Amino acid sequence: MTKTKTQPIPFLLFFIFLFLVTSSCSDNFQDGNDAFIRGEYKKAIELFLPLAEQGNVAAQLNLGRLYRDDNPKESIKWYQTAADNGYAEAQFELGKMYLHGDAANGIKEDHIEALRLIKLAAEPGTTYGNGYHAAQGHLGDMFQYGLGVDA
Repeated sequence: MTKTKTQPIPFLLFFIFLFLVTSSCSDNFQDGNDAFIRGEYKKAIELFLPLAEQGNVAAQLNLGRLYRDDNPKESIKWYQTAADNGYAEAQFELGKMYLHGDAANGIKEDHIEALRLIKLAAEPGTTYGNGYHAAQGHLGDMFQYGLGVDA
């Protein structure tokens, strides 16, 4: 039986590459947050967009927020993408839009869809969070006032 010797160089190069890529992504995310805080929204979008397209749910949520006033369709697209990827805060934000209706974003009031999304966000063990507390409070209010639930 012949043993093959593992070459450490390819593995080392792989981990160096992985470190550089992940460091670059986190730097871009932080740069996007910094641009947002400074009110440089176009710059923030430029930095968040590639991250969001690569599946970064926090970047997807931030794009939903950034596009909300100026480009409602794009806003909904990114909120929905983050929500579909299990991001509780995005589920909650989208749920609130359905709860109250958001004419500016083309969302009609739909208490059943609002309940579904807010319930997802409130559940412990969500993909990104252990039950979003703000969603839990809203969910209680919805049940108290019979919004989206059978009487």
